Amino acid sequence: MRKGPRRLRPGLGAGGGELEPGGFSASGRRTPLRPLRLWLLLLVLAAGALLGLWLLWREVAEQGWGVKEQQQQQQQQQEIGGSQLAHKPRSLSSSQLKRLSSLVDLQRLWHSYLQPILLERYPGSRGSKQVQQFITERLRGLAASWHIELDSFEDRTPRGMGAKVSLQLLFLDGEEAFGEWSDTDSLYGARHLAERMSKASLRPGVTQLQAMALFVLLDLLGADGLTIQNHFSDTASWFERLVSIERRLHRLNLLASHPQEQLYFSRHPIYGPVQDDHVPFLQRGVPVLHLIATPFPVFWHTMEDTEVNLHRPTVENLCKILAAFVAEYLWL
Repeated sequence: MRKGPRRLRPGLGAGGGELEPGGFSASGRRTPLRPLRLWLLLLVLAAGALLGLWLLWREVAEQGWGVKEQQQQQQQQQEIGGSQLAHKPRSLSSSQLKRLSSLVDLQRLWHSYLQPILLERYPGSRGSKQVQQFITERLRGLAASWHIELDSFEDRTPRGMGAKVSLQLLFLDGEEAFGEWSDTDSLYGARHLAERMSKASLRPGVTQLQAMALFVLLDLLGADGLTIQNHFSDTASWFERLVSIERRLHRLNLLASHPQEQLYFSRHPIYGPVQDDHVPFLQRGVPVLHLIATPFPVFWHTMEDTEVNLHRPTVENLCKILAAFVAEYLWL
């Protein structure tokens, strides 16, 4: 191969003095960089150096602050620990020791205090609540006037939060209107409670009302010969379960004065509005199972609406049916 001068492409500019790749001019000579570019390079290097120094100073300062804070905490702990360890006991005399030992009554401690708490008492169980109640009652009964403070809480475990469904009892008042029935002159208690529960948080992102899976309203129940019909299609499956429970209890001869399998709960639905305490909850999207005698008892809103017109077998039978319904709903 013949050695010769390297070929160079012409510059991008029109003049022969423009720079080519590699810093060469069209004539083949290397030309010096412009002074402006040198100044920019120096500024970048200086800024980088200053930034590095600032970061190093910040790291050292933070370490120093951390060490100082740790030293302060250790000093506080030493001061607290010193006052705790400063307490000294008082030795009992032989007579005092004998007297104190004689007060230990094993039989009393065993039967009155130990046996009542020898129960299966995992958190949330009936035994746990029973032991908790026993301890607090015993402490309150002592003459020393113990201050009792309960730390009740809920927390998540690897197995979850326990029961996802629970029972809540609502006793509603102020249903009737003072004048003409209207949206503002009726259901006073129910409207107020539904409004409050719609704003009260049960857990992050869920209100008490949103967590309500089923609103079961009991009204005008207890008369002889009553009939309960379904009012809402979306809760028809729950109403059907009541029908089934009534039939099962009848077949087991567990219902009094109950001549036929299906006496109270009728499968013939009445899909129509009945203004009652469920309305404010229904309007906020809560599923409703409305258990009300239809037609209304003849003594409703009369002076005869007294205990005399309550039918004891019907009351007892409905209690059995609803008890079974709740037990099945909650998987008890």
